[in-house]
Amino acid sequence: MGDPAQRFREDYLRILRALRFAARFGFQIDRDTWNAATANVEGLKQLSAERVRDEWFKGIRMARWPSGLLDLWRDVGALDRWLPEIEKREARAGERGTAAVDQLPPDPVLITSYLSADPVATLTRLKCSNAEIERGRRIAEHRKAWPEPVSEVSVRRWLARVGPAADDLLNLAEAEGWGDVLVETAGQVGRSKAPLSLGHLAITGDDLLKAGVPKGPAVGETLRALLDRVLDDPSLNTRDKLLALAAPSPGSRVPGPEARRRGKPK
Repeated sequence: MGDPAQRFREDYLRILRALRFAARFGFQIDRDTWNAATANVEGLKQLSAERVRDEWFKGIRMARWPSGLLDLWRDVGALDRWLPEIEKREARAGERGTAAVDQLPPDPVLITSYLSADPVATLTRLKCSNAEIERGRRIAEHRKAWPEPVSEVSVRRWLARVGPAADDLLNLAEAEGWGDVLVETAGQVGRSKAPLSLGHLAITGDDLLKAGVPKGPAVGETLRALLDRVLDDPSLNTRDKLLALAAPSPGSRVPGPEARRRGKPK
């Protein structure tokens, strides 16, 4: 209503709201309104991180196509001022990244982490929760190291390594158009109930102590060595088999040779 430049100067968040509504309903922004938004884009720096985050997150959840919202933020200058890591990653990812974002669930943390060259920096600037920042960190840490998708052993080891980031990473792989086989293999691993963490082993540290493994670091080392074996061969995950593998050599104060066959796990 009235002079768009004046309306934006009253509350610069209205620029981002205009972008959100345009992306949600497929509207074309009036030329005078758009010109006023670009002329006042420096005012976005005056906004609190929480208000910017809420608009960005709402926009992702509501947009017909997240790539459309991304284009609007870039063209008006909002990315450069609030989400510069997305600008950097976009320059490298090109059309592939833009197309993939529309195939992702409308999850603001997932999409922001995918688009950003440094998800931790982006989510921290937006004052996201510690849990959201940690989620972004996991995505960034693991998104460049993928397993051999047809190998259950490779996928088991990958799932054990990435832990709670697995679902997000599988979504990214599918969105980029190459992850169908990986998703299928990961599903097979999940249905098999194959152990993927120390908590899934059929024995505990107490079992090892009773079996003669000395108290101290040797217990954790032995458990990690046993998990390493089980990731290769889940059939070994029984109490009797694991205790046999972990049995210390006579007079030894370190895990038995079978448990240490692969050397100290990373």
